[in-house]
Amino acid sequence: MRIGICAAALAASVVAMGISPALAAKHPSLHVSPAKVTVGHKARLTATNVHPNSYFPVLIAVPDAKQRNKTELFAGIVRSNKGGSINTMVKIPVFPRCGGATLYIFNGRFQSPISTRLTLTGCKGSSAPAPPPPPAR
Repeated sequence: MRIGICAAALAASVVAMGISPALAAKHPSLHVSPAKVTVGHKARLTATNVHPNSYFPVLIAVPDAKQRNKTELFAGIVRSNKGGSINTMVKIPVFPRCGGATLYIFNGRFQSPISTRLTLTGCKGSSAPAPPPPPAR
């Protein structure tokens, strides 16, 4: 009986926050196709179980946003449909270095961004960061 009351209270609070119970029960997912993308070209961004009719900024970080030595570029803004899905093409910006990257979408309703991994190819720079210049005398 207590579990039923707690579940009803949780469902009521989720609805009061403006999130449908079906959406709250499912975790958002994000995919990029193809997984290996040449910079300057387009890739298909697909997300499910996101908040419907919302805008999401897209950020790409090489190699990852958690790394200290990283490159981050803003890739644009995408909008979800009324069913809580995103299915759109995103142009990958030109990066100075390639390799493993992480694509993030953000929304204030999530505690953390939704992310997926991809590989960037076709960069003009090297995949390793350049060494620092020698100290000036």
